Parts: sequence; C-alpha cells; structure tokens
Amino acid sequence: MHLGWFEGYTVLGAMLYTSIMCVIGYFLGENFDLAIKIATRLGYVGTALFVLLFAFLLFGGRELSRKRVERVVRDVPETGQDDIVENATKSVSPTGDGEAAQE
Repeated sequence: MHLGWFEGYTVLGAMLYTSIMCVIGYFLGENFDLAIKIATRLGYVGTALFVLLFAFLLFGGRELSRKRVERVVRDVPETGQDDIVENATKSVSPTGDGEAAQE
C-alpha cells in the first residue's frame, strides 16, 4: 500500500475513533457511575470473547488450514506434480544437481 493512502486511512480512522469516543463521553459524562458499570460488563464480555477467539484460532484455525491445504492439493493438475517434486528435490539437494551427496 502506498504511504499516502496508508496515512490517509490512518487519519480517517483516527478521526472516526475520536468522534465516537467524544460522543460516548458527552452522553455518558453525566452518568459516570453508569459508564463505569457498563465498561466493567464490557470488560468481562471482552475477556470472554478474547478467550473464545483464542480457542477458535488454536483449534478451529488448524481445521480451516487443513481444509484449505486439501483444496489446494486437490486443484493441482495431476500432470505437473512430478515436475514440482523433481524441482523441489533439486533446490534442496546439497550438490544442487538433483543428486544426493555421496558420503
């Protein structure tokens, strides 16, 4: 992304965030005790959402990755697989010529 676009989006996002915080502060400023109570509840909900997100990324993300890999492997044409394996073997062999080094 070009630096100018990045900075533009950053400024727009900061302006939106600041505006939302100002509106929240304006409306909840008179009811500070209520605001603290709501923030506390959101804190517990936020913590619960974080734990659920972490669990999903830890367990569900692996399943999604496995399915994605299976889909990619399924879509690879059958005729090109031997060439792919052969080229990969050449690129990782110690001699660089596709032959394993003799000891």
